[in-house]
Amino acid sequence: ALRPNSNFAILAVSPTRGTSHAVQIAQTTTKRRAQEVLCAMTDMGVPASRLQISSSTDPGLSAGEVRVYQR
Repeated sequence: ALRPNSNFAILAVSPTRGTSHAVQIAQTTTKRRAQEVLCAMTDMGVPASRLQISSSTDPGLSAGEVRVYQR
């Protein structure tokens, strides 16, 4: 079923493996990609008030991920 009033959580998840410099670059890159997802979703008509963005880390990742959850 369509849910036109859905809220979305955009989560930038970055790895914790590697040198401190590599981890910092991965976090910055992943956060930037999450911002790009937020912009794309607002461009598609999702009101910014229905979008929440946050960041986290996952030691099991080898590369950053942007996850989008419907709330």
